[in-house]
Parts: sequence; C-alpha cells; structure tokens
Amino acid sequence: SAAVPLVVLMIVLPLANPRFLTVSNLTSVLLQAAVYVIMALGMSFVLMTGGIDLSQGSLLALTGVVAAYIVENQGSVLLAILASILVGALVGVVNGSVISRLSIPPFIMTLSTMYLCRGLTLVITQASPISISSDTFRWIGSGDFLGIPVPVIIFVTAIIGQFILSYTATGRYILAVGSNREAARLSGIKTRWNECKVYIISGIMVAIAGVVYVARLGAAQANAGQSYEME
Repeated sequence: SAAVPLVVLMIVLPLANPRFLTVSNLTSVLLQAAVYVIMALGMSFVLMTGGIDLSQGSLLALTGVVAAYIVENQGSVLLAILASILVGALVGVVNGSVISRLSIPPFIMTLSTMYLCRGLTLVITQASPISISSDTFRWIGSGDFLGIPVPVIIFVTAIIGQFILSYTATGRYILAVGSNREAARLSGIKTRWNECKVYIISGIMVAIAGVVYVARLGAAQANAGQSYEME
C-alpha cells in the first residue's frame, strides 16, 4: 500500500525526535505542504484519466503574478483572486480542449503551455518581482483563523476532492475514462468533456495555490513554481 511508507515515517520520526509531534511542528509541516497539496489535488484528477499536467509550475507563477499585479494596481483582493482563478481555468480549457478534441498527447500539450505560461509571466513582470503591500491579501498566506493557518484550512478542501472522486457521478465518470476510454464512451459517458474537465479543475486548483504562494511570500516572482509539478 502507498500509505505504508507514511505510516512508517509517522512512527519512526516521533521516536527519533519527540518534538516532531508537537502542535507547532505539525502546524509548520502542514503549512509548508499547503501549496503542494492544493496543486496535487488538481493533478490527481488529471492522473485519474491517464493524463499529466506539466504546466502546473509555470501556471502557479502566472496566476500568482496576475493576482499580485491586480491587487497592487486595482487594490481589490477579491478581483485579484477571481482573475487568478479565471486565468487558471482558461489555461485548463486550452489544455483540455486540445488534448480531448485533437488527441494531442497530454505530455506534449502541457509542455507547450508550460513554456507559454512562463513566457507570459516574464512579460508581465519584466523579470522583476511584484511586491504585495496589501495586508488583507497577505493574510491569505500568513494569517490564521481560530489558530489554524489559512493555507492549511484551504488545503483541507482535498477532502472535497476525495469525496467527488469516490461518491459522485462526476468522479465515477473520470475514473471510467481513465480505466477504459472506449468502454466509457460506449457506456454513454462524455469522454471528451470529462477529459477536458480535469484540466480545468487542475488549472483552478493551481490558481488557488498561486494565490496562497504569493500571499505567503509577499511577492510574485517570474521564476516561482519551477518543477513544482514534479514535487
């Protein structure tokens, strides 16, 4: 089982260092993992269909830069978040549409959008970081609610992702497409739409991770998220 190494670590680490299971340390571990977990949720949907999204790291940088640019120039945190999510969804639509409609291999398509997103990020920033002065926006990455860091609260939405995959028709359709695309099609499942859908989900989750990332860092950088899709 894939859970065995995790269980072993949870047993060994506390024995090696009693401080491992302290609340402060566990909170720190969860905070460090938050961006990865949010991205991994989106990637999980993609992987379930037999695809892969290599554009995640570059999209993280692009959506983070878009959010930072808008919050600094327009002063609206809500608009910055919505714009970031919209950019993530649009990249997901492009990836999903081309892959599902033109049968371009996911590796090739998302490799292309990886470079496209990184290029757009460099154009927007001119290779210079965008510092964030909004305390409200930075609260998303470094604040807490009832003592729980906001990024940790956000990545708990992974539970929702698990619920969708395990207990909804959408989840079953996605799993069916990944298991046997032709059988799923013959069963009446809209295979193209479901394949496109997972890349949209991936783009949206990356956008959320991008907002958390720049909010915690306090600045948006063009080189952010490099190789994150492999983490």
